[in-house]
Amino acid sequence: MGLRCTWPQRAWLSRAVCSCVAIAGLVAVHGEPAGVSLHGTVYTIADIEAKRVELQSGSFIVGARKGAKEEVLQAMLDAFGWQPKKKFSPRSPMFAGTLNEQELLFLLRRPDVEFVENDGRVDALVHEPNSEL
Repeated sequence: MGLRCTWPQRAWLSRAVCSCVAIAGLVAVHGEPAGVSLHGTVYTIADIEAKRVELQSGSFIVGARKGAKEEVLQAMLDAFGWQPKKKFSPRSPMFAGTLNEQELLFLLRRPDVEFVENDGRVDALVHEPNSEL
């Protein structure tokens, strides 16, 4: 006998599955995030360092590897004096706060960070490959 879902349950399940697939797509094979996701577009460390994209400070959600959130937060505190606006629950590997480009690059280089994505409006200046900066 199959599982029967009402329309609202199917819609919620569909959104949950899509979110999980999207987050999984942000994680590179070697464990570091592939880049920062802004409104569905992923920008890599190389994009940021080459100034193909300039990220403005904004609100982001960061997902740490299971059991590594406190280590990541301590590293952010030590390096930048940064603390999250929201730590979520102790069992959740996520935290959120305002991050600038330097802090984003720091997180993207950490193997214990699984994803970084915008949490609301974040502006970015994207340069065409052949344009003058």
